[in-house]
Amino acid sequence: MAANSTEVMWGPGFIGCIIATVFYGISFGQYMFYLRSFPQDSKKLKLFIMTVFLFETIHQYTLIGIYWSILISCRRSTSLECTTQLPWQMLLGVFMSYSVIFAVQGFYAHRVWIITGKNRLITAIIVRSHSHHFFRGEL
Repeated sequence: MAANSTEVMWGPGFIGCIIATVFYGISFGQYMFYLRSFPQDSKKLKLFIMTVFLFETIHQYTLIGIYWSILISCRRSTSLECTTQLPWQMLLGVFMSYSVIFAVQGFYAHRVWIITGKNRLITAIIVRSHSHHFFRGEL
């Protein structure tokens, strides 16, 4: 096997894509369970959860699209587009991933603020930590 073959370059990421797809299926089941088990939740909370799930669905679509483009569409192709450019789904996937992480961590900080009796110090520590990691690009 060549040192820079497709198997070596994209194999581990493809395995991760398969695992992420399994986890997406699990989260879909959790989403359906939530909708059926908590009909009394507020419309704002349901809208938030639906939006996060929609973003995660788009993220999963782009992840599968990236590997489809690289491993299927560009298989045995030596065109300039296939060998040098990343698929357009890459940028959208990163944006969706950051959006989901930011929304979920913001929701977590909101819940801590409520549970601690609106304690600003604890909430500020959490928000600062999340913001620090978000703006440094650390997922």
